[in-house]
Amino acid sequence: MILGLSGGADSIALFHVLYELRSILGINISVAHFDHRLRPESSDQASQLAKYIEQFDVNFYLGSADVAGAALQAKASIEDTARKYRYDFLAACARKENALVCVAHNQQDQAETFLLNLARGTGLDGLCGMLPIDRVPGNPDVELVRPFLGIAHEDIRNYCRLNSLPVIEDPSNLSLDFTRNKIRHLVLPALKQANQEVVKHIALTTSILQQEKRLLDSRALDFLAQHSIIRHNFISVELVAVMNSPRSLIIRALKMALSQAFGSDEGFGARHLEALYLLARSKSGNSIDLPGGIRAIKAPQALIVWAGILPMDAIYSLPLMEDDGTLSPNWDWEVTPSAALVQPHALPGNNLHEHVVCDINKIRLRPARRSDKFIPLGMKFEKTVDEFLLDRKVPYFIREHVPVIEQDGEIIWLVGWRIDDRHKILYNYEPYVCIRFYRKGN
Repeated sequence: MILGLSGGADSIALFHVLYELRSILGINISVAHFDHRLRPESSDQASQLAKYIEQFDVNFYLGSADVAGAALQAKASIEDTARKYRYDFLAACARKENALVCVAHNQQDQAETFLLNLARGTGLDGLCGMLPIDRVPGNPDVELVRPFLGIAHEDIRNYCRLNSLPVIEDPSNLSLDFTRNKIRHLVLPALKQANQEVVKHIALTTSILQQEKRLLDSRALDFLAQHSIIRHNFISVELVAVMNSPRSLIIRALKMALSQAFGSDEGFGARHLEALYLLARSKSGNSIDLPGGIRAIKAPQALIVWAGILPMDAIYSLPLMEDDGTLSPNWDWEVTPSAALVQPHALPGNNLHEHVVCDINKIRLRPARRSDKFIPLGMKFEKTVDEFLLDRKVPYFIREHVPVIEQDGEIIWLVGWRIDDRHKILYNYEPYVCIRFYRKGN
């Protein structure tokens, strides 16, 4: 395992325990320290740690970065940036040795995390705090363990004193410039005035919530297996199942689906999941944007979430045109003149097979334009194609891919929807043309 060593009491104690028990546990230990360069003395302290580790038969990895500069450039907090750089470094070390990462978070860290998440606003995951066994944040391929999560910070400090372990005190832990330190030095002491056991009680609460989370996760996975399609950068969830399931189950299922489809659910907060849930229950055709260039739309029968190029047939089952003006490769069409003269009522047609009065030699297929106008069958007045499709909840990014059949610039048929009223068969035994669209292979 790769042990993250800051030099503080927690990580020094954890290293000592694991090193003493390495034969019994059957483990190999390597140590990794990351210098955030946030203090002038941090480089010297990294050297002290390296010298201390030399007396043990373990590998030592040292990483560093200008975290303050990186935070400024990314317009992020120093705390979040430091966490990202530190975990990325530990994960990189773990990959070198095909190892897991071990960190020394303790019971007080768990209480602080719980309160931080509560203050920011969170869902079940945030209230569960840190897990004893997890994945390295931002690095889902690397396992992370926290052996000290149930141990009190005071007990760890006593262990260091009893074993005369060298502890490096980080003065930045006293600074109230950092949010976590405000929780540690202001909020928790105030709560302890109400109940001295507050840290232990918060840890118990997170443990209970973790058990309930496991049950909900199991049900959410069953839901996704039955009612969703999840591929790389693509999610489709059946709307009927969404409407008939509890909100908490759907929120959990959406969170898990995002993680599966996009590699991680980081960046998706409670408000994003709520927005997805509300979208699923809104009008068809509505859409929202999510972090990371991810988009979502409510299609007629499914909630669709995707990044990159959307496979449009996932939300539109009728023929579509490609960007180059050709028909989608999985569709074809044919035009034949009437084989016999019949009465109009004998040719009802359907949305993919119509009978129209036109000149077979002049018709052509092209994508719809927003300005196209026609008189939909059964109506008396012109309507733009864009308005007609909007009324039927066809998403805006699909409307200009819907095919039309035209003759001399006049719309004859908005394919899949309506023919123009002026091109219907009016008279008995009037000549007509059959136009049919079909999926290849059918």
